Amino acid sequence: MASIPLMNEDVEMGHPPPYPGKGGGNQSQTKNNRRQGIFFDEMDDFLHGSSVAAAHVSIRMGFIRKVLGILSVQLVCTFAFGAICVFTPGAKGLVQQVSWLMPIGFILSIGLLIAMLIKRHETPTNYWLLAAWTFVQAYTVGVISTFYEMDVVVEAVFLTAVVVIALFAYSF
Repeated sequence: MASIPLMNEDVEMGHPPPYPGKGGGNQSQTKNNRRQGIFFDEMDDFLHGSSVAAAHVSIRMGFIRKVLGILSVQLVCTFAFGAICVFTPGAKGLVQQVSWLMPIGFILSIGLLIAMLIKRHETPTNYWLLAAWTFVQAYTVGVISTFYEMDVVVEAVFLTAVVVIALFAYSF
């Protein structure tokens, strides 16, 4: 039975599992598994000697808090835009009448995801791309939410909030 490295007790104590090229595994197999191409200009982000599993517990927990913090901000922005679309009659009518923006939102979403993949190591740029992607997703969720009954939308918001809050609490 395989174990998840972050859940392994040895990893929690600061002893990373043996990875190929780090004293365990076949060195030639590691070279054959390296990804190269337009999107993966580096061989592999985790073959450079630093991985989440090899980091100290406080660094891993900080990483998890950062990810969940960004996710929380994204969800709050999506909730705010969705609430405006659902609870404001003028906005609800407007987003339902301007249906040609939905395909543009889908295309922008895919384009922004590709741009984030390409610019993943450029710190200010990737945050701006993530903010733009969050806005596009908030618009898409807001428009789609206007076509459903209020009870279903509120239930989805509540369940999502419970899961994110539980994950955030677990990370502390």
